[in-house]
Amino acid sequence: MRNTLWVLGFVLILSLIVVSCKEDQITEPQHHHYEAYGVNVYNADTLYLRVYNAVIDTNYNRAFTLEPNSTPQTFRIKFLNEDGQEMDYPNDEEKVLGWLVADTTVVNATKPDTFKWELLLTALKEGNTTIEIRVNHIDHPDFKTPVIPVEVK
Repeated sequence: MRNTLWVLGFVLILSLIVVSCKEDQITEPQHHHYEAYGVNVYNADTLYLRVYNAVIDTNYNRAFTLEPNSTPQTFRIKFLNEDGQEMDYPNDEEKVLGWLVADTTVVNATKPDTFKWELLLTALKEGNTTIEIRVNHIDHPDFKTPVIPVEVK
């Protein structure tokens, strides 16, 4: 009986070792995340707004400022690496520019047909809201800024 318990214990421990050393079963393919640490936002060729390490740089605009009933403004987004330098855009077609506007009755955000990494903001009425800029990958963001104020006045 004692030998049977010893053999059973040995088999149990051996089974745990084999199972714990086994590679995880992957049911979904692994995805490479786009590692951005911030954004430079350009209006035409001028650096309009900069967010780095989740902080809005006060050397530039602290908010998107729009006028009601004005022409929609186009902003080009460039992503920053861990050193604050601009990075190449992701080349994966599953990664797209995304955003989240808190109050869509104040401002409308769309993507113009001209370039994948541009954002078109249209003022709808006077007021304040916020926008979060993202790099979306399928069903989740790989990167997102903190909320950035949007003022329509």
